[in-house]
Amino acid sequence: MTKLRVAVLGAQGRIGSEAVRAVEAAEDLELVAALGRGDKLEAL
Repeated sequence: MTKLRVAVLGAQGRIGSEAVRAVEAAEDLELVAALGRGDKLEAL
């Protein structure tokens, strides 16, 4: 099975941190980036 690669922007906020947890718990998703305020988008 191919996993869908996911990046979460705003990962340190309330909703963003929940999104990160949901992606990490999903078997068909792969968290490739979790960026917050001040992080450079070049990291993607």
